[in-house]
Amino acid sequence: MKILFVQIVRKLAGSEKYIIEVMPLLREKGIDCEFLCVALKEDSMRHLEVTEKLETLDIKVHTIISDTTFSYALLKKIYAVVKIGNYDLINSHLIHADVWMACVKRLFDKNLILVSTKHGYGNAFTTKHGHDASKRMYDSYYFSAVFAEKSVQRSLLISKGLQNLYTALKICKKEKTEVISYGFITEYTPPAKNEGYRISPNQLCIVARLLELKGHKYVLQALPKVIEQIPDVQLVLVGDGEEKDNLDHLIQELQLTDYVKFMGFRKDAMAFIANSDIMVLPSKSEGFGIVFLEAYEVKTPVIAFDVPACNEVIIHNETGFLVTPFDIEELSQRIIELLQSKEKQKRFTENAYKRLKTFHTPERMVKETVQFYYKALENKN
Repeated sequence: MKILFVQIVRKLAGSEKYIIEVMPLLREKGIDCEFLCVALKEDSMRHLEVTEKLETLDIKVHTIISDTTFSYALLKKIYAVVKIGNYDLINSHLIHADVWMACVKRLFDKNLILVSTKHGYGNAFTTKHGHDASKRMYDSYYFSAVFAEKSVQRSLLISKGLQNLYTALKICKKEKTEVISYGFITEYTPPAKNEGYRISPNQLCIVARLLELKGHKYVLQALPKVIEQIPDVQLVLVGDGEEKDNLDHLIQELQLTDYVKFMGFRKDAMAFIANSDIMVLPSKSEGFGIVFLEAYEVKTPVIAFDVPACNEVIIHNETGFLVTPFDIEELSQRIIELLQSKEKQKRFTENAYKRLKTFHTPERMVKETVQFYYKALENKN
């Protein structure tokens, strides 16, 4: 079987990490994989971090540099790669690639077999409503997803929460979808020196882009109560994004300047997780939440809101704490409870590490993915 993965690449993030990890595993199972990267000129070659890594793994990469995310010229260039490659099926990732491939199929070759991997849903919707499908938004993302799905044989979703959202919005038919959770294969290698990663005897960290969706403000609002009980606590924020100014303002308003440190985007983000007592991620929703698996790997306990798909990765009071969404009082109490109990930290991390190594495995993920591809070929009509 020969497969082409297609995605817009703007930087190394969750879906890109998934592609880097899954393609060599599929090749080991006899699947011939190639990658088509579409990169925008405005992104200043940031795609190279992804494509060069794939090439070192001996994955063939096709790169198209484009002025825009959509044009007829771009579709023709994509089809040129598809036509030469003689692929059995094409796996698009994220909404841009879904739309491109649907257009290519309709315009140039109606016999193409397409599958889609859905790593999330539109930011505008999830920032406002999480995964609450009752708050339907007829925006560009929704109409693009509906259009693209009509050309797809099957869709792979990385969590049940995403499957529920896409089917409730009537974008996907449930019988044409499959849920395959991430299998985690990156083993953590500590930096030669850990200086700068540990700044407090009691350290919290959030590793996420500074977006409203990620809920940084809820931890900031919970922090004053934590400080009352644990005065030497520090919160480390790893990541950058559009919410930086708003978070800065909130920090000053809550008089937290001495308790919060911005680290910006860091390639060594896992070192901050490894050197913290708790990783908190109070997102309104997550497509999956691979950062939880990173915390499991380095044995750092986690706290999150009880929302999709955080509540699929974290088992409450077993591998971490799930908090009632947006309940600041409960969030602060859970942080205090976990910081004050080394026994509970140890129990959570041991359970989480076991879960990581027995369920969130690359072997399970790639086996289910190969089965998904064959099912798509069997049901190509």
